[in-house]
Amino acid sequence: MKNTCPLCQSQNLTSVQSISTRSIKFLYRISLKLNIEMPKEISRVNLMQCEGCQLRFYTPAIVGDGGFYHKLSAIPWYYAQHKDEYDYAKKLISESDHVLSIGSGNGYFSKLIPTKKYVGLEINKEAAKQNPQILIEDIATHAKSNAEKYDVVCSFQVLEHIENPREFLQSAVKCLKKGGTLIMSVPSEDSYVGEIINGALNLPPHHQTRWTDGALAGIATLFNLEMKDIYHETLPPTQYKLYLRTIFMKSFYKLFWRKQRVVDTSIVFWLSLIKAEVLALFFKRGMSVKTAPYGHTVTAVYIKK
Repeated sequence: MKNTCPLCQSQNLTSVQSISTRSIKFLYRISLKLNIEMPKEISRVNLMQCEGCQLRFYTPAIVGDGGFYHKLSAIPWYYAQHKDEYDYAKKLISESDHVLSIGSGNGYFSKLIPTKKYVGLEINKEAAKQNPQILIEDIATHAKSNAEKYDVVCSFQVLEHIENPREFLQSAVKCLKKGGTLIMSVPSEDSYVGEIINGALNLPPHHQTRWTDGALAGIATLFNLEMKDIYHETLPPTQYKLYLRTIFMKSFYKLFWRKQRVVDTSIVFWLSLIKAEVLALFFKRGMSVKTAPYGHTVTAVYIKK
């Protein structure tokens, strides 16, 4: 059976790279010190690009379970509370708005917004224990009994984890009132994040999809929405070193006439990485917020027609 895009259902697809699951397990182990399980019957996954909507997605899908995310939760920086997209999104919410947050975690965003009419959806039972406003429920189930209920539906760093983004977005839009606001934040494939080689957290079982501005704009057409804004965070100082390392790595690959790949465990990568690390440490001192490019996250804002 031919693959179809999980967003627009087009079959006009291009293969970006075939990646062995063995390499993925290796990258999680050396970069995050995590031993992860992968289905024994799957030896390779393919990163595909849809030529219709520009979405990039992995197939076959390998989705992280509760045990996988429990391991990630032990990493101190993984569940950071303060996010740039929170500061941006809260400006779009008024005191009278009824807000739904999908994948809300412990509900930290609810403390930043002016309204008290807030509902969070989360599959982590431990998070719900901390906040009575959070329901243990997925968006598809919630949408069945809450159609056109909310003024704002938002989701921060969740969409890229979803195997079926089409169903996810259909349910999110269903919960919105006409004229309501949909806010979606994801890692930006148009930033340096899309250029990182061997970025374990941008691979399965963590991420299922990779989003360009073009793919985000396509959501408006697919779900009868009006595109209001695409906001890119400015690269913060905490990302300077990784940004510079990524740019230097890209330059080295061009110098060696080597095609840059999403995953590369060759000797060329490791030699380039050592040089890029040294250069990044030196040059990051000369960077400033005024000259910084796009950071990790992009936030797309839509209005329901």
